[in-house]
Amino acid sequence: IREIEFIVQSLQLVRGGTIVELQDRQLLSVLPKLVSHSCLPEKVAAELRDAYWFLRRFENRLQAIADRQTHDVPGDEVSRARLALAMDCRDWGELEVRLDHHRNLVREHFENIVFRGADEPETDTSQSAINRAWSEDADTDVIRAILDEMGFAESGTVAKRLTGFRDGGGYRRMDEAGRQRLDTLMPALVQSAAEQVHPDQALTHTLAVIETIGRRSAYFALLNENPMALERLVGLCSMSEFLARQVAAHPLLLDELLDQRVFLAPPTREDMQADLASRISRAAPDDPEQGLDALRNFQQAATFRVAVADLSGTLPLMKVSDRLTDIAELVLQASIDLTWPDLTRQFGAPRCRDEDGERDARFAIVAYGKLGGLELGYGSDLDLVFLNDSEGEAQHTDGDRSLENPVFFARLTRRLIHILTMPTPSGRLYEVDTRLRP
Repeated sequence: IREIEFIVQSLQLVRGGTIVELQDRQLLSVLPKLVSHSCLPEKVAAELRDAYWFLRRFENRLQAIADRQTHDVPGDEVSRARLALAMDCRDWGELEVRLDHHRNLVREHFENIVFRGADEPETDTSQSAINRAWSEDADTDVIRAILDEMGFAESGTVAKRLTGFRDGGGYRRMDEAGRQRLDTLMPALVQSAAEQVHPDQALTHTLAVIETIGRRSAYFALLNENPMALERLVGLCSMSEFLARQVAAHPLLLDELLDQRVFLAPPTREDMQADLASRISRAAPDDPEQGLDALRNFQQAATFRVAVADLSGTLPLMKVSDRLTDIAELVLQASIDLTWPDLTRQFGAPRCRDEDGERDARFAIVAYGKLGGLELGYGSDLDLVFLNDSEGEAQHTDGDRSLENPVFFARLTRRLIHILTMPTPSGRLYEVDTRLRP
């Protein structure tokens, strides 16, 4: 019982830096939430729930026999017979089998979750069977039989996919270290997929990610060293092909899976703003490319976090567009912050003189369309209008290489659009439409 409580408390939401003590019903209500947040496989949660109720009933009836606080199983036949009757078993032998079954399951899950990664002798499990089959280059029929036992509905199709990947050129072209890392990863990946609600979908989508990142075997090492990250990846791939494609297109998102908060609570604007500021601060001030990379990585990671919260149900649909709008606004502001200092360093700040005297000429971006209406979607483009308020006489920058303000703002606008739309290996930030007639 204590081990079950420790498992749940080690995975549950942490509020204010402390873990809330749980009563029976509270503890059992947390288990399905851990499943929905991809912190615990559904099968494991069901086994822990059944074991908890059984062990609680056993504890209560054990203490009722002598009317005292005890956890020692009695040795006399009469007390054991009374316990068996109270637990709806024919005799002590049946009760002992059921008791050992639940205790062994709990111990296995406790060690897997709390002490995962420890060196243990391999047992004759489905994971060790797929491990042997993979390492011995077993044929499709052998792997199909193993997948059948593991509960895959389309075991033949999945087996062909696995052997096709193992025997394909991508695997063969890996260096020795990469193949060793992948050989270690695959059995755990297949086992994790088998524990999902839709195992075939989970394995197929996760394998697509593995195929895409095959040349960067450091990610295999990351997943081997962080089993919870692997479980989260497989859970996401089971839940959504969209998220699987996102990770395949942007492997850096695997780093996000190391942070359990991705699955516990949706990001706020303040969270995202702090994340962006942290990423920008780590970029070298004299290297604009690093700043742009930080901006792209932020946009991908923030969108990924919103999508996870969206698909797992922790972020209401009406709030999804709000968070996507927040991301776009933060990206636009950061783009200005990256561009403006560089231009003013070269040409000075734009100034103008109107009836109130000399002043700074100001600049703004106005959003129309879905961005302006707070209805931004995952693939929406940005409908933008760029404004400045330069007017009157002497409209020019105040640097040694002075520019007329219209030229300065035109260059600023072109650079902003370039930052937003520039194609890169990881894609572009946004499509931008400036052909508006407001």
